[in-house]
Amino acid sequence: MPLNLNLSSTKDFDLCCDLIRNNYEMIFGLKLSDNGFTHCSRRIERFVTQCDLTQLIHLKSLILIHPTVDILDQMLSKINMNNLCYLSIKLKPSYDYFYSIPIDCPQLVSTLFNSQKMSSLKTLYSPWIDLRNLNTLGKCNVENMYTTIQDFYTFIELLKHLPKIQYLHVRISQAYSSFSRDLSATALASIASSTLKCLKLDTPNKTIKYVRISPGYYCIVPTTTLKNRVTAI
Repeated sequence: MPLNLNLSSTKDFDLCCDLIRNNYEMIFGLKLSDNGFTHCSRRIERFVTQCDLTQLIHLKSLILIHPTVDILDQMLSKINMNNLCYLSIKLKPSYDYFYSIPIDCPQLVSTLFNSQKMSSLKTLYSPWIDLRNLNTLGKCNVENMYTTIQDFYTFIELLKHLPKIQYLHVRISQAYSSFSRDLSATALASIASSTLKCLKLDTPNKTIKYVRISPGYYCIVPTTTLKNRVTAI
């Protein structure tokens, strides 16, 4: 049972929470949002208060829109991640600004890179990942990822922790103009997983895309032609 808790009234929201409490084992997908409704504010926090997250043992898809960092940390520490295949997190614009340094969320980092907890995760949409402690992390098994990191060199390290990645879209918050020199198509082939099919990098001053044309070989593809040649990230 997938549930989208974008309900405009507190009464309806609370009734839906009652339904969930009586059917934890039937919940496979969950979408929670604190965006767009004034009559039922702080719904994600309200859900966390009313429902036992540890009972969502069959959850496969989780979408969170505008959670606070504290609530996000709390949810990730309680939800059973063993079966989770799809995770999407969208923060408020004040958190998710292109030029800002990504916010630290230790639970997100430790959870994502704990292979025992997240072995089933295939798709991740996260507005940021703080990788300052990257060397202490394990591998992340996602195949499709969209995220923001702080700088180009952290991106290089990130690639080493994504052994199964196929489609990767990364926003780098610090301006960087030397992609052609520091990450040629040949260099990408030497550091990326052999599973990588398409990579898109965005910075404040440049966007560049790489597409695998054959095993071990990549080409840089202009934006105008990418749509017709590869699956969009």
